[in-house]
Amino acid sequence: MALQSSSDACSPFRIEESPSIGRCLVATRDIQPLELILSEEAAAVGPRHNTAPCCLTCLKPVTGDYCCPSCNFPMCGSACSSAPPHAHQECSVFPRFPTLQDCSVPQPQYQCIAPLRLLFNKELKPEVWKQLMLHRDHTEDRKEYNPLEIENEQRCIVGLLLEFVRLKELGYTAEEVNKCTSLLSTHAVRMTLSEGGEGRGIFPTFAFMSHSCDPNARHVIKDGKIHVIAQRVIKAGQEVTITYTSLLTSLPRRQDKLAALWFFTCTCRRCMDPTELGSYISCVACPACPDEGFLLPGHVHVEKEREEDDKKREAEQQKMMEESEES
Repeated sequence: MALQSSSDACSPFRIEESPSIGRCLVATRDIQPLELILSEEAAAVGPRHNTAPCCLTCLKPVTGDYCCPSCNFPMCGSACSSAPPHAHQECSVFPRFPTLQDCSVPQPQYQCIAPLRLLFNKELKPEVWKQLMLHRDHTEDRKEYNPLEIENEQRCIVGLLLEFVRLKELGYTAEEVNKCTSLLSTHAVRMTLSEGGEGRGIFPTFAFMSHSCDPNARHVIKDGKIHVIAQRVIKAGQEVTITYTSLLTSLPRRQDKLAALWFFTCTCRRCMDPTELGSYISCVACPACPDEGFLLPGHVHVEKEREEDDKKREAEQQKMMEESEES
């Protein structure tokens, strides 16, 4: 399956589906260094997942001195409380919330704002919603890694939106809310708005881009849009990749983070090279070696090791059950 970018018929890439990595961006022609590959607006922007109260328009911290007259969320002032997306989205469906007593500590109701704004694409921007639904839902993967976090989301996001905000009566489902929450968890990008507030946003096409520890493209966010720029020549038919982690992070830390947040083990050429393409970034200099030698790290295959541990645990449990039956 191959899809052209919905934003530009002349885009230098198409979206393909690979059996091994899922959907990804592939160059349709040779792309030159510093060439703009993609420029895209966010499908939704909102507060970070675990944040102290902030203005729902500019995302700046608030004191609680002024609250929205309708939903009672703390805001900067009347200009922010009447501005979109707050006034046109969450405030249009929110009941009146209790007054917050402490604006200096994280409050759970802010976890639902970004998922709700993403959910509204179903009615407001059907084409964007259709593209979002092409992304994989990692709810079950996340549940396996962090069941307590998913349990908390069922109360603070799914339950609050469907029951307290009564979105169930408008036709929204728990599966849709969970998928929006999952998409934000795995694909949201940290953003700083022009007003200075910090939050997170999700960009539907950009979210298809795969990771590499030796990426051929990079991204920047400016004026509310994300821009992807080539770092070197990308040949026609070659996948366009970015990095999900810091390039200065060591191999074990990169693999741990990729497994915990994106549920895969990276096998790019840098990860497969013990010297990491000659950078020796995960190596330890040998203090006793006169030739300035390095101690090379072993390769970390987190997912494979985890599967092997699960198999060993199941075998041990099965053995214990058999011994118990025999006795």
